[in-house]
Amino acid sequence: QASIVVAQSWNIQVVDSDGEFSSWTSLELDSSGHPHISYCLIPYFDLRYAEWNGSEWEIAIVDSTGETGCQTSLDLDYNDLPHIAYIDYDTESVNYACWNGSVWTVYVIDQERPA
Repeated sequence: QASIVVAQSWNIQVVDSDGEFSSWTSLELDSSGHPHISYCLIPYFDLRYAEWNGSEWEIAIVDSTGETGCQTSLDLDYNDLPHIAYIDYDTESVNYACWNGSVWTVYVIDQERPA
């Protein structure tokens, strides 16, 4: 027989209120239990990344070239550094962005344009 656990309360926070809404979010928890989120901010279609540092949200615009940042998938490595795969609708490419602790680097992984 399964037991049902009812949450006592939810902690809801607005992470980024710059746009109309966020879409294609991906969430990971780091080794300290802090959330990290990748998302596309509409209507700008920017790939953004937010990290809870323990007291506030730190937000980075990772890629803002055209309509990008769609369908994000976030993973953290063993040093809690983010790696994000996503789609750039303008170039129809699959891109990969990674943070080395100082700078974001963006790679085009696969690009196919119809003839």
